[in-house]
Amino acid sequence: MRKMNENEFLKIIGQFARLKNAAIDASSMIYLQRLDLLDLVSSVLKLFTTRDVLDETGFDSLPITIVREGINSKQTPDDQLFNLARKLNCALISEDRKILKKARNAGIDHFNTLMILIFLFRKNYLTEEELQSKANALHLFARYDRQIREYGEDLIARIMNA
Repeated sequence: MRKMNENEFLKIIGQFARLKNAAIDASSMIYLQRLDLLDLVSSVLKLFTTRDVLDETGFDSLPITIVREGINSKQTPDDQLFNLARKLNCALISEDRKILKKARNAGIDHFNTLMILIFLFRKNYLTEEELQSKANALHLFARYDRQIREYGEDLIARIMNA
C-alpha cells in the first residue's frame, strides 16, 4: 500500500477546509441516498446539479439545487456537470473516474463518496463509529478498488492522529 505523504495530507485537509459548494453527479447522489446521508450532506454543503444529471438518479426531487441557466442540453450529463463545477467555481463530487480525472487536470477540487464520508468525520458530523459503519456499507455496493479503500483508510488514520 502506498502511503500518502505529508503534502498530500495537507492538500486534502485544505480541500476539506474550502469545501462549501459542490456540483454532484448522479452516482454520488445515489450512494449518499443509500447511506441515508444525502440530507446531512446537503445541510452541510450547497449541492448543485443539472436536470439531466438528476434525471439519471430516477429520483423526483432531492435536496439539491438544479441549475438550468447556461447549461448546454446537447452535452453529455458528465460534461454538463464538469462545466457546472467550473462555472460555479466549486468542487465536484462523482464516482466516475473519467470526470474525476478531468476535474483533477483542470485544478478543480474533486471527491468521491468515500472522501465525503471522511470530510463529514473531519468536520465532526460523523463519529468514528458512524464513519466506519457507513464506510463498510459503502464498500458493499461501491466499486472502489483496493487502492482507493487503502487511501481512505490511511487518510482516516492520519486525521485521527492529527
